[in-house]
Amino acid sequence: NGKTMCGRHNLTFPCDSVYYPSEGVEYSHICGRAVGHAHSGGATHGFWYSTNTKYWHDNSINGFYVSGVTITRGSSNDRTHVWTYAAGYNEVTSAVGNCPCAYFCESATKYQSGAQPPSFVGNNYFCESATKYSPSSYGEWYTNYTMWQGNCYEGSDCCPDDGRPWFNVDLDSPTAQDIEVRWCGFVYDNN
Repeated sequence: NGKTMCGRHNLTFPCDSVYYPSEGVEYSHICGRAVGHAHSGGATHGFWYSTNTKYWHDNSINGFYVSGVTITRGSSNDRTHVWTYAAGYNEVTSAVGNCPCAYFCESATKYQSGAQPPSFVGNNYFCESATKYSPSSYGEWYTNYTMWQGNCYEGSDCCPDDGRPWFNVDLDSPTAQDIEVRWCGFVYDNN
């Protein structure tokens, strides 16, 4: 039907990696984009894992700090953050797994509900949710909403005009480091 889907292969550790070797060619700019769809059986929790002590609390670049895709350069023991695509739980109800930009209203007061990214991420991330409200029945793919493309719900605080779907990062100096893309999610979920 013309659709391509992939998933994590390693369900005993929360992240799977793909390396893109530079073959020794130096570069000073990295750009790209990711396309994602959420699954209601999965736990898309934005940056919550970087702050939660129950599940792999590791706020480092080598840890499981996000539900989503991370892009780094360097080797596994010398990673440098490039960009993160975070998948939040929903956009308008109170949930710790929401994006940092998600707010909910209670008694006419607006509250921020999602965990902030680790400091090494800075502002180099996009975070979106595939659902406006809490995910529906178990087993549903949200193919009607493509995450990280800037097509958010009307009134969403999670989609500023920031160049989506593309990220662009200028490096301080040229490098020939390999690029690693990791897909991270809760171990027993199909997100």
